[in-house]
Amino acid sequence: MPATVQNKLDLYLKAQLINNIQVKATLQELDYQALYSRVEAYRNAFLDRNYEAMYHLSYFKDVPKPSLIEFRNLRDAQHTYRMEVHIVEVELAGNKGRAHLELILEHPVIGVNKSTHVQEWEKINDIWYRVDYGY
Repeated sequence: MPATVQNKLDLYLKAQLINNIQVKATLQELDYQALYSRVEAYRNAFLDRNYEAMYHLSYFKDVPKPSLIEFRNLRDAQHTYRMEVHIVEVELAGNKGRAHLELILEHPVIGVNKSTHVQEWEKINDIWYRVDYGY
C-alpha cells in the first residue's frame, strides 16, 4: 500500500477512534445527568414527604412490590422535624449508580442528628430507579 494511502487510512482510523471516544463520553455524561436528576427528584419527594413520587421513583428488588399505602406506612416517620438532604456524590457504573447523601434531622427534643446514606440506583428501560429492598 502506498504511503499516502496508508497515511490517509491512519488519519481516518484515528478520527474514527476520537469520534467514538467523544460519543461514549457524551453518552456517559448524559447518563450521569439523568441519574443525578432522578436522585434529586427522589430527594425532593423525600423532603416534601411525597410518597407517591418516591414510590414511582423506586424499583422493588427481590421483594414483592407493596401497595402505595403499604409503602407510605413503611416510609412515614410520623414525626415533625426539620429535614435537610444534601447530595454529596453520584457515581455511575454502566446501568448501576450510587448516590451518597447526607441527611440532617433537627428534632425539637432529640436535637440534631447527621447521618450519611448510600442509595443504589438501576437503569431499567433507559429510566433510572432507586433500588428498594423493602426495609
